Amino acid sequence: MELNLEKITAAIKRLLPQRKLSDIDGSSKTTPMRNGSLSFKLNDPFITNLRDEEIRSKIYDQRSRVALEASAAGIWDWDIPTNVVFYSSESLKLLGLDSNDVFDNLELWDRALHPEDLHKYYAAIDNHLDGKTSYFENQHRVLTSNGKYKWIMSRGKVIECDSQGKPLRLAGTHTDIYFQKERELTLIRNSKFFASKKR
Repeated sequence: MELNLEKITAAIKRLLPQRKLSDIDGSSKTTPMRNGSLSFKLNDPFITNLRDEEIRSKIYDQRSRVALEASAAGIWDWDIPTNVVFYSSESLKLLGLDSNDVFDNLELWDRALHPEDLHKYYAAIDNHLDGKTSYFENQHRVLTSNGKYKWIMSRGKVIECDSQGKPLRLAGTHTDIYFQKERELTLIRNSKFFASKKR
């Protein structure tokens, strides 16, 4: 099967911007057409490699979805230059929200974070953005639409940088740790209570 070199190259660049069109042995083949332009022959090993990669990608996506569903986690993705944050429907549900418009930027998020948690939250993000930690992790309270605070664990990692290494995107998960945190706080209160009784 012969195709126009420019068309096939453009199509592949759109689909696989990081790949080069080549056979398994690394070579590429061109053959002249009757009108003098070049055409490109796609050989079966190349197509097989693409199909195998597509299958691996689908399996990876399925595993990722199962892991997220099993952990009851939601996804967030912060575009740092525009200061816009995407929240998955699971993340919004976890935060007790109905619409993605509620926390679409960090100023709104700041108002929802418990004032006592703001400093630690941003210190953890800054440490990660400055390369001091391999990932971002923080436990904090978020004001939900019902007017109550809910304990959330946020974890994330820089997933895109510019050519100078400056972070462009930070993405991660939200996990509901409300019950875990409530048990922890109850244990602390009980320990203090019993310690005061021993005096």
